[in-house]
Amino acid sequence: MKDLVSTNEKIRFVINGVIATSIHFLVLYLCVDFLKIAYYGISNFIGAILGTSYSFLGNKFFVFKNSNNNILVQSYKFILLYTCMAINHGIFLYIWSDICDYNYMLGFFLITIVNTILSFFINKYKIFV
Repeated sequence: MKDLVSTNEKIRFVINGVIATSIHFLVLYLCVDFLKIAYYGISNFIGAILGTSYSFLGNKFFVFKNSNNNILVQSYKFILLYTCMAINHGIFLYIWSDICDYNYMLGFFLITIVNTILSFFINKYKIFV
């Protein structure tokens, strides 16, 4: 039974991640193409904030719904985790694409897989316990 719960959590985690990423991209797209915000970085930042906010709420109430920690403690840990993952993502892509001159899309895909796996376990065992 424990394996089934773990599998269900993993499936919910992936669903939550796809929705959060879709929100991030949709907001980026709307900011650039409809609101005509001239700076892609600002549009991306707005999308990232909304996508990450959804991700937190989805993890708290949908993925790891049996967690008992205080929401403020979880919020702090979640923001810290996602800040570290963003830095990790940037450093990896810099080394992969700018220094080693490998394809940035492949690098983005690889580091996203690594960050997703790390995120699941840190969320499960350190944040939403």
